[in-house]
Amino acid sequence: MLSLSMLLFPTFLSEVNMVNKYSLYFLICYLSIFSATNLYALDRQDVQAITENLLAQDADELLKNPAIHALQFNNLVMAIDELSNLPFPAENQRVEAIEKLRQGDTSAAVTIYQHLFEQHRDEGENSRQEAAMMAKHLSSLLLLTDITAALQRYEQAAYLGNNARWWNDLGSLWLAQAQFDKAETAFNQVLALPENTVEQDALAVATGNLGHLYWQQDKLDKAEEMFSRSLQINEALNRQQGVLLQYKNLSTLYAKQQAWQKAIPLYNKLLDYYRDNDHQQEVAEQYGDLGMAYMHLGDLFTAESMLLKSIESYQSIGDKANSAVQYRRLSSLYETQGRTEESNEARRKSLALDKP
Repeated sequence: MLSLSMLLFPTFLSEVNMVNKYSLYFLICYLSIFSATNLYALDRQDVQAITENLLAQDADELLKNPAIHALQFNNLVMAIDELSNLPFPAENQRVEAIEKLRQGDTSAAVTIYQHLFEQHRDEGENSRQEAAMMAKHLSSLLLLTDITAALQRYEQAAYLGNNARWWNDLGSLWLAQAQFDKAETAFNQVLALPENTVEQDALAVATGNLGHLYWQQDKLDKAEEMFSRSLQINEALNRQQGVLLQYKNLSTLYAKQQAWQKAIPLYNKLLDYYRDNDHQQEVAEQYGDLGMAYMHLGDLFTAESMLLKSIESYQSIGDKANSAVQYRRLSSLYETQGRTEESNEARRKSLALDKP
């Protein structure tokens, strides 16, 4: 949940966290079915163990980003599993590649995918999609050792496949490295695809991430436009988590602009959802954000009510630290009103909760 003091949460990060468990479930089911029919197939435990071992090695800061790590996990699972099904003539090379992967060495697998990528690329238009997939698998392996080369391959894959999800992934990789121009180009590739060829949820992700990109560059008008567009798409698709995410992003943007009259309706929509679904931590945070918004508007009566409800919600879940924060805010509010005794009492409660 985003409070007024937090940065916006990129759409990509949320989307990955939201779908990763489902993607992984699908992949595991796929591997289970496939391994029963292919002599060289790795079983799901093997693939997962190899992937986890590869990712556990010393990695660039990029792969320590939780969402990028999740994306890379899924991509590696697919690349490693594909080794057992590739039409590669030298079977000993396949076996060697798998054994080296078990030892944390991707070099033999990279050689195979490089060979197959070049082969399909040279075959021309009829093998375009196969070349794209080989480039994507190659990128997944290279990302562990050579990020520059990996991103070049990912870009080739996205161009060859003209795949909206891959453009989103590439844009997110660039965005995580603060390569804003390259990230913007990748996300805009999704928006430029013919409308009948791109899934609407991919558009929701691309526009949301463009909003985050513009936010980081302090281009708030553009950020608002993209967040609003993402919100509209998510609402049309009835994607509840995407809707909530853009409520958070827009309300945080409006708070930064001190556009409290725009922020408050979004805070209330978030509050209604969290209250209906018994998410007490988020309920408490929303009451706190509403309290601060009304304080800025000078409606101290409503602000006091919201802060007291925030404290009550935090205390119901035993959150002393955030209860203390709200008591400090309440103390400031009472001080503004000249209610010295109540201000001192709220401050004392805050200090007591801060004690270890």
